[in-house]
Amino acid sequence: PRPRAAELCGPAGESEALELFFGIVREAAGRGPLFLGIDNVHLADAWSMRCLAYLRNRVAGLPVLIILTTLTGHPPHHEVALLEMAGCTPASITLNGLGDAAAAEILGLAPGELATACREATGGNPYLLQALRPRLLPGADPHELGSSLIGQVLHTRMQEFPHAPEILHAAAILGEDAAFDLLAQLAGVDELDALQAIDTMVRLHVLTNSNRPALTYSFVRNSLLKDMPQTTRAVNHGRAAKLLSETGAPVERVAAHLLEATSIRIPWGVDVLRLSARDAVFSGRPELAARHLRRALAERLSSGRRVAVLLQLAHAEFQTDPPAAAKRV
Repeated sequence: PRPRAAELCGPAGESEALELFFGIVREAAGRGPLFLGIDNVHLADAWSMRCLAYLRNRVAGLPVLIILTTLTGHPPHHEVALLEMAGCTPASITLNGLGDAAAAEILGLAPGELATACREATGGNPYLLQALRPRLLPGADPHELGSSLIGQVLHTRMQEFPHAPEILHAAAILGEDAAFDLLAQLAGVDELDALQAIDTMVRLHVLTNSNRPALTYSFVRNSLLKDMPQTTRAVNHGRAAKLLSETGAPVERVAAHLLEATSIRIPWGVDVLRLSARDAVFSGRPELAARHLRRALAERLSSGRRVAVLLQLAHAEFQTDPPAAAKRV
């Protein structure tokens, strides 16, 4: 009887074990065409990867079809590279996101702007589309929707990569402001460690491949935010506002984070909110100006300063709701 391959997997018996594995495959192929399918090969152990790499060049003349699936960009954990198992010129099939028509079918919608917006918010990922569907109520904006369950799943999957969960949460907080240095500082991670985590998540298509590596899809970002406790989210938005202010970011970007920091006191933010409100009024966005000023009123203000903010709010409201503005005056 032949020894089992597992009994030969030490340094001394490795060559014999590999040849034994090839012999088993060759024998099976001699009885008819053979299909070998390995799903998620990036998760395989090192020995299994070596077996596949050993097999590839030796079955060229045999009726053997080998199909491997792998997660795009997943960093190798062992010494065998994907090309060693698949060859330098494999026939590759990349699974991209669904198009508008297929997304509409999954969502039970007629093709149109709403289905397109849903596809953009999820990247056409069927799993994300299914999670979006029960949340798609009449009048809802797909780009504002999220699922805390999706946030939990993504956080769990990133646990295997050092510092990835921290960078993931920082990216969710920062949104379009996700510059590298801000991601590292908000996550509380050393820059070299942050760079490694960002590199991994860019390759996994979780973050965009850009100078500002934000989360790829709005549904994913919203899902991560929904999974955060409200206090955690508010405090981190306050920290993000402070970091942006220190780097000289536009007041509108700083104010955007101050708006989300609703449960904490940020006295220095009042001036930022007032400046941003003034700019919003001048650019024809009185509703946004009013939001900023109402947030400023949530701070502890002296009586004189409160009156000044109220008058500024009345000026903004006068352009959209004159009766409300008159009451404030």
